[in-house]
Amino acid sequence: MRLLVALTAVFATDWGIAMFNRALLHALGSYCDLHGAQASVLALNDSPGREDARYLSSPRLRLRGFARNKTAFALAFGREAWARPDLTLLGHVNLLPLAAPLALRRRPLWLIAHGDEAWRRLPALSRWTLQRAQTVLAVSDFTRRRLAEVNGLDSTGWQLFPNTLDPFSPPVAASPAANPAALTLLSVSRLEAGERAAKGVLHVLEAVLELRPRFPGLRYVIVGDGDDRAWLEARARSLGLDDSVTFTGHLSREELNRCYAACDVFVLPSNKEGFGIVFLEAMAHGKPVVAARAGGAPEVVRDAETGLLVEHGNREALVGALATQLADPEQRRRLGAAGLRRLQQQFTFEQFRERLWGLLQSAASGRGR
Repeated sequence: MRLLVALTAVFATDWGIAMFNRALLHALGSYCDLHGAQASVLALNDSPGREDARYLSSPRLRLRGFARNKTAFALAFGREAWARPDLTLLGHVNLLPLAAPLALRRRPLWLIAHGDEAWRRLPALSRWTLQRAQTVLAVSDFTRRRLAEVNGLDSTGWQLFPNTLDPFSPPVAASPAANPAALTLLSVSRLEAGERAAKGVLHVLEAVLELRPRFPGLRYVIVGDGDDRAWLEARARSLGLDDSVTFTGHLSREELNRCYAACDVFVLPSNKEGFGIVFLEAMAHGKPVVAARAGGAPEVVRDAETGLLVEHGNREALVGALATQLADPEQRRRLGAAGLRRLQQQFTFEQFRERLWGLLQSAASGRGR
């Protein structure tokens, strides 16, 4: 079986889709070794020489990066497609136009659908190509339904393919906060001006202002970077939160894990999460999660079981949920422990790998769509 895989990024960033793609390639490489398959992987935004060999241990899987050169990427994809791969897997809806010739020739084509980029009406050529794909692997049922509804497509046969954690950062036992007397909230997110309202970090800042009189010494740590960071820092200062809020910028995986371990509650009331890998990371550390009842988040965070869900943009509800968590250490422990169990039961890398192997085996045997 020869596979052609086109992705936006694998090692170019540490966020969301790139994290998913690293797990995907590690699982795909082991499949190739086990079944004698070959995989050619093209990554638009990756720069050659920045690969992490741990994820690319199979000699049967070859990754090529194109340093954001769209022309070179498209030409390489065209050459690979001309060789008639047995299956082509696209890692992002924006790559659909590249595969139009394959769709025209009715070659086996799969798409992975992630977050809000798949929740909009696609351009005509992308819709035409997607309509002729054999299946869509959607990270959440919300993304599956939304992609189908807004594009007038039948999602029968589309598969649920949820996210997982980095295979080289396995779940860890629940960690107590570093200083129980200083309650800490944590958010991990891109800080982009275009996503200011959607991601909810501003809402948490305003909630902290209301919570401080009740919880003296409350800390709010924000991990992440982007063009909105300076504005958010200025907003925190204007609210008088200089001594309560810390913006860390980008952190290494080890530093990030320490932040998860030290927090009491993870909070990200975003309405843009197709799934939310950060929720899994918090659950891996046994931390309760406060999230928005929006997008794919409710499929990860079970309300009143592993965390609390609030309506996006409802500051009163957000303040109430955070106050409930901060005031009750036993509830935090119970919800965090339940989150860790849910992670271990539903979202481990081994389960992710088995799902992928099963789908590929079905395609290889002719039983897949």
